[in-house]
Amino acid sequence: MQQRLAALNEAMGDRASYSNGNSQDALSEILKPLALTGMAEVGEALSQQLNRARPQDRAKLFEGKVSQPATDVMQWYLLWAIGLNGHGQVPVELLKTPWTIPSNTMEKYWQPAPAAAWTMAQLGQADAATLSALIDRLSFTDDPLWLKGDFVGALTALTGEPFGYDLAAWQTWWSQQAHSWNSHKKLSFTTDVVCLVLNGGINPIITNPRQGKGLKPLVQG
Repeated sequence: MQQRLAALNEAMGDRASYSNGNSQDALSEILKPLALTGMAEVGEALSQQLNRARPQDRAKLFEGKVSQPATDVMQWYLLWAIGLNGHGQVPVELLKTPWTIPSNTMEKYWQPAPAAAWTMAQLGQADAATLSALIDRLSFTDDPLWLKGDFVGALTALTGEPFGYDLAAWQTWWSQQAHSWNSHKKLSFTTDVVCLVLNGGINPIITNPRQGKGLKPLVQG
C-alpha cells in the first residue's frame, strides 16, 4: 500500500500527468485502486493531498480537447477517490469558491465545489462546519440551478430534512440546531435517503462526479 501511495505522490508531481492530453485516464487509473481498498488510512492520505501545489497551471483532458486548471482537475479526481474510498475529510473551503465557469457544450466541469458536496455526502461528513458551509452555499446567487441541486442533495443526505431549495427554511432550521448539533444524527446515504425519496418526502439530486458536472439523480422521481 505504501508503494501505491508513493506512486500517487510521484504522479501528482509529474507534469506528464497533466500535459499528456488525457489527464482523466492518468489520474483515475492510479487513484481507483487506492480508493477501492476501503482503507481509512488511504482515505486520510488522499485527503491530505487536496491542498498540494500542482506542477503546472493547466491540465489537458480528452485527447487535449479540454483544458482546465490543474488544481481543479486534481482536486476533483481526489474527491471522487475519497468518496469511493469512504474515509477522509473534505475541507469546507472547497465549497466557498464562487462559480464563474461558463456553460460548455460538453457539459463537463471540474470546479471542485460540486464534487466536494458529493464526497461529503458519501462520507457522512455531517459536522457543524460542513452543514453551515453547505447551507451558506445555497445563498450564492450566481450558482446555476443544477449546482444548487448538488448542495441540496448533500444537505438532505446528511440531515434527513426535506427543505429542498428553500434557503430560508434551511437557515431557520440551522439557527435552531447549530448550537447542539450532533453529527451522529445523520442519515445513511444509501438507505435512509432513498427511503425518504420513495416515500414521497423529497427528491434530492445527488451528484456523481464521475458524470462531469454530475447531474445524475440517485433516484429518479
